[in-house]
Amino acid sequence: MAAKGKRHSSASTTSRKSDGDKRFFADQPTAVWLIITGIALLFCLLTFNPNLGIQGDNANYVILAKSVWKGPFMHSTNFPDPKPSRTLPAGFPLLLTPIVAISGTSIIALKIWVAALFLVSLPLLFYWLRKTTTALAATMVLLLIAINPHLLEYSHTLMSEVPFWAVVIAGIFLLTKADDRSSVWKNPWMWSGLICIGFSYWIRSLG
Repeated sequence: MAAKGKRHSSASTTSRKSDGDKRFFADQPTAVWLIITGIALLFCLLTFNPNLGIQGDNANYVILAKSVWKGPFMHSTNFPDPKPSRTLPAGFPLLLTPIVAISGTSIIALKIWVAALFLVSLPLLFYWLRKTTTALAATMVLLLIAINPHLLEYSHTLMSEVPFWAVVIAGIFLLTKADDRSSVWKNPWMWSGLICIGFSYWIRSLG
């Protein structure tokens, strides 16, 4: 009987601990996303490559961002006779333009900006996940995304994947915040979300 009582007491203690863990995920959303975003930041710092990537259109995006700032708009100015861009949309160069205006074509500054977009997308995604699934599931999904090797690699690459991801997530967040009871015409959340989703097409229209 004593052994049975001890087993029952141990099971009760384990159950209470499990319930307490679940309550933490449910009751402390800010702490959860701050911790996970901090983990993602740590991985970004550990994997950060300050050099310009040799794959894809890294250099082209930098050149086009400079052309957006200094003109002619969306032209490849690395040619003696600047040629208009026919293949790359203007969305990502537009996102890079404020950094070009501040720091020129500093590769490190531009890469930090892309990494910041990835990090900012995490709490926005967490808000939507909390609305659509359980607190524990939302936490696990966010953690897996935060340490995803592919996203971490692209988070310090001057390519359009992470900016596209961040703008789409921002659009989903804004649409989730939209109040269904208010008029669409008077709903800033709705319009902002639709603008983000539409703008994402100008960042990455294929692939």
